[in-house]
Amino acid sequence: MQVHDSVTHRDWLPEWIDAVGGACWVSAPDGRLVHANPEARRLLGCDARPAPGHACSAAVRGLDEQGRSSCRPGCRAQLLARAHRPVEPFVLRLGATPGTGAFHIVQVIPLTAPDGSGPWLVHCAANIDRLQRMQEYLRELAAHSAPAGLPRRRLTAREGEVLDLLAQGHDPQRIAARLFLSYATVRNHVEHILAKLGVHSIQEAVAWRLLQGGPEPDAPPERRDAAGEA
Repeated sequence: MQVHDSVTHRDWLPEWIDAVGGACWVSAPDGRLVHANPEARRLLGCDARPAPGHACSAAVRGLDEQGRSSCRPGCRAQLLARAHRPVEPFVLRLGATPGTGAFHIVQVIPLTAPDGSGPWLVHCAANIDRLQRMQEYLRELAAHSAPAGLPRRRLTAREGEVLDLLAQGHDPQRIAARLFLSYATVRNHVEHILAKLGVHSIQEAVAWRLLQGGPEPDAPPERRDAAGEA
């Protein structure tokens, strides 16, 4: 779709819009798509459907994570910007053909023109398709664990520590050395973790942990005396 490039907005729109590494496009206060950088034109198929001054929602045609149409006249981003409220980043599936594109995280930046008109909405999209599909895989993997509704028993601090290290890619032998524990003690912790979470493998336990927000970055090993091994 060709965008409506008029002198009125190209005179003042920031140059960084065309310098952004990812897709970036701008909608006017009335909802028209008025500018798109080369990456956005490629992503949205802008040059394939000529319609100058077309509505941004019709050009973008983004779908949310549930596959529902999220781009429409008077969309949430537009309403929030008009109310001078922050617009949080959101996830859309974007592509020249709706439903077949990749997942992107979209950040909307409202701008006010020198003549006071606004909000002009700058949309910056970054491809997160690999991350999104990994989360879908983790959800599917975790779904093979405990039956729905089965309460998960609370992990001890040490069990949580072991599970975090498993989620960071450490195997039980490395965890034993890192925490100054015996290998048998770590294996016991792993068995308790699986039982408490109602899962059947370390992979399912790790999937569950990652879906909770993921482990914290590596912390220095904590030395404990033999009496506090467990």
